[in-house]
Amino acid sequence: MVGRRGMMMICASISCCHVAAAVTVDFDALANGTDVNDQYLAEGVQFIGAFITADTTYGGALTVPSPPNWLGISVGTQTLRFVDPTNPVRLATTDSVAVDTPALSNGCFDAIEMKVYDVQHNLIDSATTPVFTSSGPKTTTTVSGTGIHWVKLTRLAGECAAPLDNLVFADVVLSDTIFFDNFDNFE
Repeated sequence: MVGRRGMMMICASISCCHVAAAVTVDFDALANGTDVNDQYLAEGVQFIGAFITADTTYGGALTVPSPPNWLGISVGTQTLRFVDPTNPVRLATTDSVAVDTPALSNGCFDAIEMKVYDVQHNLIDSATTPVFTSSGPKTTTTVSGTGIHWVKLTRLAGECAAPLDNLVFADVVLSDTIFFDNFDNFE
């Protein structure tokens, strides 16, 4: 039986076929307060910018979809980049990216604009997580399209928390574009 990584190697050598699977990053293996960057390279995603894990529920006002941790997004724009799980310097892409916004009662959340780009920095899709001004249910925000390599997450407003949980993306595929990525400081 061929495992996930073995299947990816076979697919990459054949012509970049796609293994239909999803990867879920729930941030629960990291300690509260951890800066997230290269911890999930083996899953095929790199975090660039200011991301931090948290387990605070504000006295039960925040309901984390997969406890205990959620991911806090700092003010400004932060970036996710998809890479080859077996060799993170190689470019990879996915076809969909989803995040959960935790449920909230008696508080507020800032919206997060999600824009996805291909390896040549062409915009593919965009969506925005909901703003909660006092309460709201758990929601899932999805962006999709062929060849997603970058996800730009821009926190809008900056006065409340901006939490995400359960980053879910379609299994990554090696990109046939070899020498185009960050030469113009796209991050």
